[in-house]
Amino acid sequence: MALDRRTGRADVAVVGAGIIGALTAWRLQAAGHRVLLLAERLVGGTTAGSAAVLRTLCDEPELATEGLSWYRRWSDQVPPALAALLRCGVVVVTPAEAAEAATRAGRAVAGRSGTPPRRCDRAEVPGGYDPGAGVAWYEPDAGCADPRVVLLSLVRAFLRAGGALRLTRVRALDRIGDGWRLRTADGPASDASVVLLAAGAATPALLPDPATRRRIHRQPVSLGLFPDLPEAGGARSGAPHGALPAVVDLVHDVLLRPVRGGLLGTLRTEARGRSFLDALRAAATTRLDRALPRPRLVVESEFDLTGDGQPYIGPVGEGLLVAYGFGGRGFKLAPPLTEAIALAISSGRTPAPLRRFDPLRTRAATAGPLDVLA
Repeated sequence: MALDRRTGRADVAVVGAGIIGALTAWRLQAAGHRVLLLAERLVGGTTAGSAAVLRTLCDEPELATEGLSWYRRWSDQVPPALAALLRCGVVVVTPAEAAEAATRAGRAVAGRSGTPPRRCDRAEVPGGYDPGAGVAWYEPDAGCADPRVVLLSLVRAFLRAGGALRLTRVRALDRIGDGWRLRTADGPASDASVVLLAAGAATPALLPDPATRRRIHRQPVSLGLFPDLPEAGGARSGAPHGALPAVVDLVHDVLLRPVRGGLLGTLRTEARGRSFLDALRAAATTRLDRALPRPRLVVESEFDLTGDGQPYIGPVGEGLLVAYGFGGRGFKLAPPLTEAIALAISSGRTPAPLRRFDPLRTRAATAGPLDVLA
């Protein structure tokens, strides 16, 4: 269903084409709404810098389990689509003090997502990876996705369903009658009855009412490729998986996963520019039993983190909703949360899964024991 031919107005305008924005836009368009998706570029921002690790061991195990199950059925959910989930197994390293919480999280999803996470001993961790003072957990049925493949498949499905796409930067929102006008950096403004702001760290600045803005921390994230390494990574014979899984080092905020031609490393760090390369190499080398070559820079991005570690999702005004502050968890939680967001837009009610993420909450919730792992 195209935009209104007479007025050019959309039922819903979605600002931001990351995993949350693109998936919500596709859901709404497939449900019969006239949807306009606006983004500066198709693959960029937080989603492009994501490692897209899909696992259940996190602070929202039930939602993450729903998400992992959805990605397994990707080709049925978003046809026609390229393969989304690389089911390679995931090793998660938690601080020792979070081991009890990790055990509870594993039990919460036992039987609902294949084999539940189990604790590994040091000899089982593949690829010469040393968990140090942390505790290693193995999820054999988890894996990772290619953010670019996922986003391009979603946008293609959205356009095939009749959605409209504008590649431009939204500068401001104005209330007009019973809807909204979106002023852009170039070209004419766009009008919509309902607006969803899912533009990551840029979202608060677009909110017209300062009272609805919530401060977030922009955490620099960088990805680098360690070239000329075996694709499998040289796993130890006693590893729980035949090849190097997507190894997540959450003690040092380093993620390593196998890619064609080497290992892809992700680092959350305050270091910017070229200093990231040395920081990533040093952090990764200390966790592996071999020296790594200097990485080649691939992507620099930022995660948007809230004060209490939980995203802001829901209405902030008449016909205006937000979804931001996922802090790198967007891929894991996107399938169930975007379904709830689409329902909220369609029905005007806030579904149960979104109530704890109230974007207007004034008192930060106490961080859970696994928040450091998210």
